[in-house]
Amino acid sequence: MKKPNFLIVGAAKSGTTSLFHYLKQHPEVFMPDLKEPQFLVCEKIKGRLHKYIDSAAEYYELFEKSTEKCVGEASVFYLYYFEEAIQNIKKELGSDVKIIIVLREPVSRAISAYEHVLRNNPKEKLSFEEALLQEGKRLEIEPDLTPMTLYKSMSMYSDAVAAYQNAFANVHVVIYDEFLANTEKSVHSIFNFLDISIPRNLDFSNKYNAGGWQWENEKLKQFALQDGVLKSIIRSLTPRSFRKKAYELFKSRASQHQKIEIDASLKKELQLFFLEDIKKLEKLLNRNLKNWYEVA
Repeated sequence: MKKPNFLIVGAAKSGTTSLFHYLKQHPEVFMPDLKEPQFLVCEKIKGRLHKYIDSAAEYYELFEKSTEKCVGEASVFYLYYFEEAIQNIKKELGSDVKIIIVLREPVSRAISAYEHVLRNNPKEKLSFEEALLQEGKRLEIEPDLTPMTLYKSMSMYSDAVAAYQNAFANVHVVIYDEFLANTEKSVHSIFNFLDISIPRNLDFSNKYNAGGWQWENEKLKQFALQDGVLKSIIRSLTPRSFRKKAYELFKSRASQHQKIEIDASLKKELQLFFLEDIKKLEKLLNRNLKNWYEVA
């Protein structure tokens, strides 16, 4: 049975989609067409996301045709739900799996996550400030709400990074700003980490998921993003490949990224909230992250 030997575990809204596509270009790397199978934390996200895999047979089917040296997948909730993810990675894939983590300045990541949810999820009816205030209880009150609404919690990285470093011998951390500033250099460092060659003909010109996407049909959006008996029946009776094609058919790329205005005082409050976690992360990574202390 073919299994992944490396994972991109997050963070969400930190360039993992672009990285996924860049790695797919490498002749020694196999990545399945489905990004975000989320199988290794499926019990945590079940019923809260519109696409995920909760069957071991379906998960391993993603990799059955792989012949490449490096076989991987990318699921961003493996970082936030790190305890469950690490336990299941060791159980399903073993302890030699290589782990790739991409981290983004936390205030910007939180804002980007809110913009993403606001654009794609009809259940997000709160302002950013209201969502932050209610974050601690939202998942308890709304059993089908996406964990992406944990805007602050998912922007705190130190505990997850420490846990992955303790659990696995090979953990590679990429800083999002550096990934954007010199994508080729960052991706080459990942090739070195995976112990594969550096091809000369990779295309780094596309920025995947930079503008997000929007639904062509509002009713289909409401159906696709909400759980229910009918949706569960359709999910159980139709192949994943068919569902994926239907899903792609009724969405389109957004022409511009939906931006929100953040009050300066709220942004400062968030900067102070994340400061301690950033300093812990600096020690874990042995690197200077002072450019994260204050964001424009």
